[in-house]
Amino acid sequence: MAEHRSFTACLTRLGFDAPTRELLDNQGIHTIHDLTDLPFPEIDKMIQHLSRWKPRATDVEEDEDPVPTPTFPYLAVRKFKALRSWADYCILRGDAPNPAHFDERATTRFLNRLTELEEIDRAKKDGDDTKDPPKLASMTGWPTWVELFTTYLSQHRSVVAGTPLAYVIRDNDEVAPDDLARNDWDSVDDDLVATSILEGETFSRDSKRVFDILKPFVMEGPGWPFVQPFNRRRDGRAAFKALKSQAEGRSAIATRKAKAYAMVTTAIFTGKGKFSFDQYVGRHQQAHNELLFLEEPVAETKKVTDFLAGIRDPKLETAIQTCMGDEQKLTNFEVCQQYFKTIVENTKTRTKSPSDIREIAKVGIVKDKKKAKHKKGKSSDDDKSPSGIAIHSGQYSAKDYNKLKPFEKAKVKQLREEAKKKEKKEKSEARSVAAVTTQEDAPPDDEGKETPVPSNAGKQFGRAAHVEQQKPA
Repeated sequence: MAEHRSFTACLTRLGFDAPTRELLDNQGIHTIHDLTDLPFPEIDKMIQHLSRWKPRATDVEEDEDPVPTPTFPYLAVRKFKALRSWADYCILRGDAPNPAHFDERATTRFLNRLTELEEIDRAKKDGDDTKDPPKLASMTGWPTWVELFTTYLSQHRSVVAGTPLAYVIRDNDEVAPDDLARNDWDSVDDDLVATSILEGETFSRDSKRVFDILKPFVMEGPGWPFVQPFNRRRDGRAAFKALKSQAEGRSAIATRKAKAYAMVTTAIFTGKGKFSFDQYVGRHQQAHNELLFLEEPVAETKKVTDFLAGIRDPKLETAIQTCMGDEQKLTNFEVCQQYFKTIVENTKTRTKSPSDIREIAKVGIVKDKKKAKHKKGKSSDDDKSPSGIAIHSGQYSAKDYNKLKPFEKAKVKQLREEAKKKEKKEKSEARSVAAVTTQEDAPPDDEGKETPVPSNAGKQFGRAAHVEQQKPA
């Protein structure tokens, strides 16, 4: 009875009048637990059905006032659905929902939650652009793969309260009391992932969904033997924990730590080749992140010392010495790498690399080739006519020639005549030069023999001919 009164008082605060509250009560919704038994998608159908209800005339005596018609204001209906979402939230956290605790703050929070879930649903209908993570082909790729898989799993939601399914594979089995008491979560999603109890019908259903999602990504790789024992029960949480235990066991952690330290010691920046300074910084940062995740953080001074040790570019030697003498840079990796990045970028703007010079020379050669083509009478894109065919003095196919406009054909004729005149002129000049350079037949000597033509006939012109004339007879 007390639960009924509390629920009725809550409906009043939401904005439902007495006839509407009575109508809801007649539908069997006496308490908030009755509301949670109603599937969430059915709430809209119920409201639509009840909003068409009208009192029958036989229910009213002639001397009585007419029975008021129940109404369902839009905002009251939104708050009613927010109440149901809040009740699901309480149950998932292991709490019994009390309508008296659904105050103004909770109402605002879960009204926003409704809007958030509706926007997510609309985005999926417009087109789901979620990318599948890669298959787990090797245990060495576990750190990257587990991050991608967790993100992918977060985009799949539970039917109840829309909780991201990532809660099924969270690290802690029990909910920490401090997490339950927190009221400063960034979102309801973060709250539910951390505080949902890992038991009950809803969790069992979600765990099976997680197994079905996980299975295709590990079935053909080395992780399947550790997941396969849970195949019959479809226990997603147990399967994931077994896979994680293998990938993050002592041996795997030792290997990952060694790999992270090797990333630092083998990273060398010389300023040459394709290994850029950004890649050098990223390699150090990635190693530090991995070691921090493995609970073996590196001291800031050691980060900077290792960073400086790998820089072998002579142009940065002065910067290294400056950093070694600056306490702030020597004890803060972020400040140090930003300092060097600024110097590297400024150096690039002042100095052109040989490759830039070669590219400029290449562009000049291409331009010269284009000019040479124009000089030889060959066509280019600029010579194209309105019909799309290049105009030149050479031969055309019958198909291309028929496409030319009359004025274009006249242009071709003109170019051909000019080419013929030029060719004729060049031949005439060539004959004139040949006539001048060919000597006449020499007169016969006393014995009736012809004087042989000198082998240095080409010297009859220019300085050599002048020298010959100066010799005494």
